[in-house]
Amino acid sequence: MKVGLLGCGNIGCTIAEALINNICPGKELSAICDMKKNDKIESLLKLSNAKFVDNVEALLTMDLDVIIEAANPKVAAKYALSVIEAGTDLLLLSSGALLEPSLQKDLELASIRTKAKVIVPSGAVGGLSVIRAATLRGGLQEVTITTTKHPKSLIGAPFFSNNSIDLMNLKEKTLVFQGSASEAIKGFPQNVNIAVTVSLAGLGPEKTKIKIIADPGASLTRHELQVKGDFGTMKLELENKVSPDNPRSSYLASLSAISALKDFDNHILIGF
Repeated sequence: MKVGLLGCGNIGCTIAEALINNICPGKELSAICDMKKNDKIESLLKLSNAKFVDNVEALLTMDLDVIIEAANPKVAAKYALSVIEAGTDLLLLSSGALLEPSLQKDLELASIRTKAKVIVPSGAVGGLSVIRAATLRGGLQEVTITTTKHPKSLIGAPFFSNNSIDLMNLKEKTLVFQGSASEAIKGFPQNVNIAVTVSLAGLGPEKTKIKIIADPGASLTRHELQVKGDFGTMKLELENKVSPDNPRSSYLASLSAISALKDFDNHILIGF
């Protein structure tokens, strides 16, 4: 299986290294697409037979079986449909892109025509199989996510351009956002894709609630997921290590993508 990477930042590089080290048997890193080469990408190219391109149009002309989007929601929203229309499977990491008007429906229709698949990994959170099952027959009632991060992890989020919160001078835990998943992804496009993924598995982005807490004492990123439905209740807590090279993303997000790729063409799926 020939794999192309759309975006080779922190998560993309981790995926590329996994492919080069044969963590995903039968999958080969064939292409890397990013705006420009850097030293890290150069080293990955030397360790593999992958070709580098600096535009998605060139990537789509290549003979690839699957493209992994590891860029950001804006890039994902712009090019996801083109990938599927080209008949190439898509592993979509920036699930926030699916909140763009009509994109999810357009992807579904294109997928039916071309037989290409769109797969969204669970990312840095768990419990999605419970949520999917609980939605059957309208049995899911409440889903709330509380995410606690170090302020450094939130720097650069568009949300802070319109308020007076001084992230780097916080002295204690501070609730910086409370609202729906659809509102959260607009203000924190690089930080809360998990909220969108959870919402798409369950109640939808308007009814899924999220709280974001900045904690200057946090050494780990904490996600607390509370679910209530006809099945009963679920409370799931994860404390994730941040990625060594990017405090805005969890290491588990990279591992989730690698796991999804490893199982991409398996005929026996566990926990699906």
